[in-house]
Amino acid sequence: MGISSKRYKDTVRPQYPFVQYDKNRDPLSVLIIGNGFDLDLGMHTTYSDFAKSNFWPFKNPKRDSGLGKYLNTIRKTERWLDLENELARYARYVKSSKPLDENTINKDKQDLNDLIAILRRYLHSEEIKLNDTGETCKAKDILNSLVNRHNYFVHSFNYTGIYYIAQKLNIRLEKNRIEYIHGTLEHNDLILGAGDNTLLPDEYDWLYKTSNKNYSSNNLADSLANADEICIFGHSLGENDFDYFKPFFKRISQDIDLTYHNPMTDRRIKVTIYTKDEASEIAIKRQLRKLTDNHLQGIYANCDFEIKYTKP
Repeated sequence: MGISSKRYKDTVRPQYPFVQYDKNRDPLSVLIIGNGFDLDLGMHTTYSDFAKSNFWPFKNPKRDSGLGKYLNTIRKTERWLDLENELARYARYVKSSKPLDENTINKDKQDLNDLIAILRRYLHSEEIKLNDTGETCKAKDILNSLVNRHNYFVHSFNYTGIYYIAQKLNIRLEKNRIEYIHGTLEHNDLILGAGDNTLLPDEYDWLYKTSNKNYSSNNLADSLANADEICIFGHSLGENDFDYFKPFFKRISQDIDLTYHNPMTDRRIKVTIYTKDEASEIAIKRQLRKLTDNHLQGIYANCDFEIKYTKP
């Protein structure tokens, strides 16, 4: 079954606009979204949802072996599937358990390619279900708030298309103000794998995200450095993505002036993190302590910082 939607034709990747940063410009608002954003909109887009669906590709114990068999076993025993970490665990396990040969590695590469292809189909099926019911949610409110701002950028860690989603919600975002960190369904360039801080055997270094042929430079660091207001919605700040966030959070948590101002505008920076509930807030703060070398209180001291819940 292929993806036949007209929007999934070959298109030129939009160019990220260059902005002249100065003290007189409009405040720059940056929205960073993770999987919790899609979940707040009612889509079932977690890896666990995918593993439980009829789309899951590894179901034949007589045929499946290697990576596919391992992932199928994990999805039956784990309530929450952390797919990217499981890819790394598998690589370390297979390296330590048996001599590696070229056939095993090639089969595992094919399993990963099959997984990505079917994941794309699954996420597309979830994306097209989304409709504007008129009901409000935090994610929709955040998108609506961007429309009224003259200077904003969106950085998405999701594969679903935020521009397409906004259109379905009757929200008119500017397409060239959206950037996808790990690829998108629209361009069929999904990047799935481990972060560089994960230790992988050399035979499996193709599992690193940065080894993916679709991996390219992005503008997230520039946005974080120049933003006046940052909203992080539904992103767990997991260790696979530490490289994107650690320089920023470490800097604002240890600013010697005790108040972190955007150096280009002299405005005190505002940072808001939206997460599901109290349990997820605790998990976010645990990650922030790692990102700041145990100096989370510095963020509170130096910025207008707040964590808000998406659920009552």
